[in-house]
Amino acid sequence: MKRNIFSIAILAFATIIFAAIDAKAQLPEGNIGIGASIGPNNGAGQLYFAPTPDIDLALTLGYQSITPEEGDASTLMRVGAQFRYLFLEPANTIDPYIAIDVNYYDDGISGDMNGIGFGAAYGLQAELVKNVFLMAQLGIGYTMVTDNQPGDIEVKSSSLNFGGSRLGAIIYMQD
Repeated sequence: MKRNIFSIAILAFATIIFAAIDAKAQLPEGNIGIGASIGPNNGAGQLYFAPTPDIDLALTLGYQSITPEEGDASTLMRVGAQFRYLFLEPANTIDPYIAIDVNYYDDGISGDMNGIGFGAAYGLQAELVKNVFLMAQLGIGYTMVTDNQPGDIEVKSSSLNFGGSRLGAIIYMQD
């Protein structure tokens, strides 16, 4: 229920913000950028590279809160990569995009819990001011986690989730 409310809030926020923006959203070609995003039970910082105006690649470092089927909830470090393809239209002020990502999770302390996740998302991006972009995306993810508990007990769990949903901002460095 909490995740559904967060997803609805993302859509409402994105609609209000993007409706007020009157700029052309296009990535600066060949530039790098930094970004930050937050979503249900996760947050991250990203390093972006835009080889073309309609494609960008991101390396991600963040956290993910995971509650396995058995055991206690944990906050895991997340390292990942994302590919985004933007559908650029010269007449649009908002550019939709699709994204796919892969992430590795680790508790970072004892190494008792780790996993991998895959995600896909649909989002909107708009340029607020020169080289500063706002983004909102709704996505789904599939996460597989292994929790190594005392006594050589290994608990594996997997989940389909809304971990790919997030709000964020990206700042590109222009030449």
